[in-house]
Amino acid sequence: KVDNFTLKFVAFKKPFEDVLNAEIVKKIERADKPIFDDEDFRLYPKRKEELLAEGVEMSEKSELIELDLEHLPYIGNKWGGKYLRAPEIYFKILEKGKGKLVRLGDIAEVAGYIHDNNVKPDFPKTKIILSSQSITKIYISSDDPNVVLYGVNPKGNSRLIPDLVVGRTFNERFIVYYNAGKVLFKRFYKIILKEKRESFIQSTVLTLNSSLQVLFWETGGIIEGLGALNIYERELKQIFLIDPCLIEAKYNKVKNIFYREIYSIFTELGFDPTKPIRKQEPNPLPDRKALDDIIFDALGLTEEERKEVYWAVAELVKNRLEKARSV
Repeated sequence: KVDNFTLKFVAFKKPFEDVLNAEIVKKIERADKPIFDDEDFRLYPKRKEELLAEGVEMSEKSELIELDLEHLPYIGNKWGGKYLRAPEIYFKILEKGKGKLVRLGDIAEVAGYIHDNNVKPDFPKTKIILSSQSITKIYISSDDPNVVLYGVNPKGNSRLIPDLVVGRTFNERFIVYYNAGKVLFKRFYKIILKEKRESFIQSTVLTLNSSLQVLFWETGGIIEGLGALNIYERELKQIFLIDPCLIEAKYNKVKNIFYREIYSIFTELGFDPTKPIRKQEPNPLPDRKALDDIIFDALGLTEEERKEVYWAVAELVKNRLEKARSV
């Protein structure tokens, strides 16, 4: 049985020397609920058993039996992104999303990308996209201008055709690509959905390109050099998304977003990143708002909570990029 004590994740809002006093230490010791609005720190308490449950790898069989969490493989969970950096609205969404959120690994297999040594001119040629630099729309057809004929190793899983693909790194543009043309992508993670119904595939694409999903990318990814947000295979499997089945009846109303250029998240949400985010009213592009409203309706978010998602997303991205520029 897990020794189920409470861990407290504390992020100070001021320099450490300004908050190192007995009164603040006592407040932290007494706290048994999340604190977001204190002027000196934010705090999120979490039971050890809950943290283990979030980070262990469970097979379908192991989910059906009483779990001995300490003896299951631990694959990790990004505690820092969630409990030190995630905004309050993130936890409200987890609460409202009970029974409505799934992990990507629950609905899809996530496979690694095609490495350089598996892409050579002497391999049999096939259709492939070699660079993501110029891809700015979600829908990828077989005759997309970025598709070329090039040699790809026929052995292993390099020629495994994914339903969706996602790059390893996000900056301020967030796109998960819909592989409608059934082509290969170099250096993209492959997402192979377990359910092959076309409406489910397209609903999943829409969900993964919603503004809410950026909140999950930002809290589940790893910030590395120059402010880039990296999402590795392990993190991809753990990332939350709304269950695509919940929007499947409405996906046709908003799928036009597949075909237009996806811009910086600030442009998508109608923010000027050179100004304080909270002093601006969110003004998302019309098709983005239509998509987001379907997601927000499914979660039952209030108007204020919807604005909070937009503010939080823009602030997380802005803070990540500005921190990198200040180093």
